Amino acid sequence: MRLAAHIGASLLALPATLRSAVFVTAFYPAAITSIPSISTPLPHSRPAAAYSTMTSTSPADDASREGGQRPMLARQRAKEEAEAQGRQPPRGGYFPLSYKEGWSQWWAGLTPAMTEHKVLSFLPYLKKPPTQMQSGTTPPDEKQPMDVDQSVAKEAAPVRTTSETDPHGPRQWHSNLVQLAGKNRFLNEFSVERLGEETENNLVMLHGYGAGLGFYYKNFEPLSRLPSWKLYALDLLGMGRSSRPPFKINAKDKEGKVREAESWFIDALEEWRIKKGIEKMTLLGHSLGGYMAVCYALKYPGHLNKLILASPVGIPEDPYAVNDEMPESGDTSTAAEFEQAELGRPAGDNNNFLNARKRQEEASRDGKPAPRKPLPKWLTTLWDANISPFSLVRLSGPLGPRLVSGWTSRRFSHLPPDEAQALHDYSYSLFRQRGSGEYALAYILAPGAFARSPLIRRIHGVGRQYLEDHNKPEPDAAASTPPTESPQKVRETGVPIVLMYGDHDWMDVGGGYASKERLEAEKQKALANATEREKQMENGSVKVSVVPKAGHHVYLDGYEWFNDEILKEMRDVEKRQKRLAASGISASEILPRSPNLHRGHKLQHIRPRVPPPPQELLDSGSCMDAHQNAALAPQTRSIASATPTGHGRLQGRVAIVTGAASGLGRAIAFRYSAEGACVICADIRETSKYGASEEETRGTTHDRINEAGGKAVFVSTDVTNPVSMENLVERAVEGFGKVDVFVNNAGVALESTNPQPVWEMPLEMWEKEQMINSTGVFLGTKYAARQMMRQDAVGPNGDRGWIINIASILGHVGTNNMTSYCASKGAVINFSRAAALDCAEHGIHVNSVGPGYTTSSQTELAFGDEKRRVQLQGKHPFRGLGQPDDIARACVFFASDDAQWVSGVYLPVDGCYTAR
Repeated sequence: MRLAAHIGASLLALPATLRSAVFVTAFYPAAITSIPSISTPLPHSRPAAAYSTMTSTSPADDASREGGQRPMLARQRAKEEAEAQGRQPPRGGYFPLSYKEGWSQWWAGLTPAMTEHKVLSFLPYLKKPPTQMQSGTTPPDEKQPMDVDQSVAKEAAPVRTTSETDPHGPRQWHSNLVQLAGKNRFLNEFSVERLGEETENNLVMLHGYGAGLGFYYKNFEPLSRLPSWKLYALDLLGMGRSSRPPFKINAKDKEGKVREAESWFIDALEEWRIKKGIEKMTLLGHSLGGYMAVCYALKYPGHLNKLILASPVGIPEDPYAVNDEMPESGDTSTAAEFEQAELGRPAGDNNNFLNARKRQEEASRDGKPAPRKPLPKWLTTLWDANISPFSLVRLSGPLGPRLVSGWTSRRFSHLPPDEAQALHDYSYSLFRQRGSGEYALAYILAPGAFARSPLIRRIHGVGRQYLEDHNKPEPDAAASTPPTESPQKVRETGVPIVLMYGDHDWMDVGGGYASKERLEAEKQKALANATEREKQMENGSVKVSVVPKAGHHVYLDGYEWFNDEILKEMRDVEKRQKRLAASGISASEILPRSPNLHRGHKLQHIRPRVPPPPQELLDSGSCMDAHQNAALAPQTRSIASATPTGHGRLQGRVAIVTGAASGLGRAIAFRYSAEGACVICADIRETSKYGASEEETRGTTHDRINEAGGKAVFVSTDVTNPVSMENLVERAVEGFGKVDVFVNNAGVALESTNPQPVWEMPLEMWEKEQMINSTGVFLGTKYAARQMMRQDAVGPNGDRGWIINIASILGHVGTNNMTSYCASKGAVINFSRAAALDCAEHGIHVNSVGPGYTTSSQTELAFGDEKRRVQLQGKHPFRGLGQPDDIARACVFFASDDAQWVSGVYLPVDGCYTAR
């Protein structure tokens, strides 16, 4: 065995070309027929050669094969049929790809970028998926890490689908390479978001060992349908198309090696989260990705809404794995989950090591571990030498595709042929890349796939950690510790956890049930010593789910069932958020501000709240006069002026307000109704979003107006969609006969809680802000002006309409780290001036309002503590912050006859802030 190990090490040391020659001489037939040329040019200099696919079925293709060879998947199915009938499988059945086909695929040298693009091309509603070309675009070179080209020309432009081409759209699909600190540290990212909506929740997906984000191609479209959710899929550092820096362990002790290997992945994930400005997320991890998700939750608490573990590795405990020797520190090469994949019929568990141990455990009745059957010496030798199946794929040269086909032909045999072929190509293109993150596995798992530091010993700490810095993914002291013993420390109050397994998964579902038992026991301990407030905030739960007709890759084998379950879990996140908000728990409690926030962590944008209006509401009126509905106006510092004398200034007018579900839009809608207008409340959703104020939880904007005796309706609207905006105006005309006032209020300020200097500004953030803040204003003005031009004059001077565009003082003066927001709001100011000139001859007024800093949840979350708030107030000559109703009153002026000689004006409402 030592001789074999030395031979293997010697072969690994040979140059790639020489190694390939050795393997070809030893294993390939003496005569290799000529290879037909390929008609599609490849983007690299290697001479292009065609290769037969796993699934081609044309007679011409079959006839061209030596010896009448059949397509790869056909040969695999023939083997399975022979095994089912008790016959000897046909020769070569375990590696269905022929030698000739394998040579052709190796020679073609398909790159990870090409194969990932091909897999993602099966996404519904996308004619051409986005694919960043900054990484994985050249053939592998074992002496060099995966190429990374940071030039802008290699970036991928986002691809947008409209509601006409995408029944669940409009959506934006983006491929991005995110740079991290340090040398050659980049994460490959694929994201999907719904346009025209503020992102309230994020789903982040991590793949398993040696895989890539493309394996989730069956899940991206269904899981991105929910409103206000954004989906991210990441390639782990050192895998997929992420960069592949050298993997090196510096620790000398056993535990230190495990923790260093874990941190290599989860520190990169945390750095990515900070760069994206995500405060909380729903984290989904498969296999090794699930293991790392648990480690992340322990080391970086306070950032998860939910944890979903799909067939996670490393939960059960095996005393042999815990005590096994580990590889030496230093540069490594590894053993793999590839060893653990389902290599037999999909009807059962095909991991012989785990099956053997399971039988031993069942035979042991005295609670002591039974003597285990020794693992094959060659396996433990290779494992401890950190030689992985991917090392063998790279070593084998032209034999590599044939070796990989032994796994891919079985793993993907249930899929349509073209998809199975694309996944085979994708897998091989990833497996043959230079090793990096794969070398962590021997430090994390012992031979036989049991964890060296089992999660069953640590998972009870998920959701119960102190909200403070942690050096390693270890659980804190028992949750039963009375809070009085550590009065300065704040704990998490539980995280919902879902563990999912296939019904013929080689991962033991018993580990999931054991985890559930341990987590539930920890929850009871925590509640036994919790304060009343902590009991109200308790959010922990655990569920074990089994996916029918699925193996280890539950997301792919039973993707329809899997997608339905994940969507349920995502909706459950929303329900929990609403429950906590209804309990009076503030956003700062739901989004705990851990010490990490002072080191650059940012909060996701939350739309401003409206100060509570008075409780008294009137019970009569339609498009009523102001004295009937004055009580609907929000309370402000000038309560008396909220009750006009005489008739309302907007009596009988019809007004559309976008972004009316909350924030400034809600205040404007209330004030307009108080002044006698009928109001069309336009927004993505009619209910207040997560983080709403206590007042906003009392009812929707239009319901509150109607309850008070006013007249209001809600129209679901996406301000970035021309069809949606045109429909909004048409609905108003159908219901009320005209449109007199249009307020373009909908907007986002992404950098308010995620400041970015211009050189770090992500293109997707820039484009999203421009789409909502600028394009939305353009579309609203366009379709409102068209309708107003058709109408009869309503004012004493022949006026036909009033358009008010909400800008910002930051579109006037600018500020650092908010280039996108300042640009979008600056565009609104000058757009309004230009549009006013176009519309003047038709009697249509166009003006813009620049709100200053107002009292809202946005400022509370963005500036955090009271000291910062006081500093902000001190910058205003009026020594305070504005109220949303201050802006609403300015909008009343611009929509009234009092502004009959006013158009093309920008009015800052900022407490003298910009006058300094």
